[in-house]
Amino acid sequence: MFTGAGVSAESGIPDFRSPGGVWSRYDPGYFTIQKFLSSHETRENTWKISVEAGLLTEVEPNPTHYATTELYRLGKLDCVTTQNINSRYQKTGVPEDKVFELRGNMQWVVCTGCCRRFPLPEVLQKVKEGMEVPNCPDCRSILKPDVVFFGKYYHRRH
Repeated sequence: MFTGAGVSAESGIPDFRSPGGVWSRYDPGYFTIQKFLSSHETRENTWKISVEAGLLTEVEPNPTHYATTELYRLGKLDCVTTQNINSRYQKTGVPEDKVFELRGNMQWVVCTGCCRRFPLPEVLQKVKEGMEVPNCPDCRSILKPDVVFFGKYYHRRH
């Protein structure tokens, strides 16, 4: 099964391109990897936008997620390939190794230096405590949401 933004929108996660979507409210340039890595101000704005736009909000799965999981349980599908970045299929019971998130996963933050991954809630807590732009506690490199930014293909080095 292949899914996209419509499934997430049903859970209240804003999409990017529709009228009223993220692009109509924020400059898409903040989501380019080049700008994110080269500008402290862009990183600060990207984290702020991600919070304001609801991209980092924990949402509940919706009926489509549960129906997909039921199809998996019944043996009617082998895996889920999705453009969504919110882990709702795993939350409803599709095994982690049967969900292929083409654009990454907003439940994790990755270090651009040492590639260590951190759970998003751990990093958000630091942001809430006043850290404007989170850096890796191990190597001090830039932390970014573990998703594809414009201008970069997604790949994991671990």
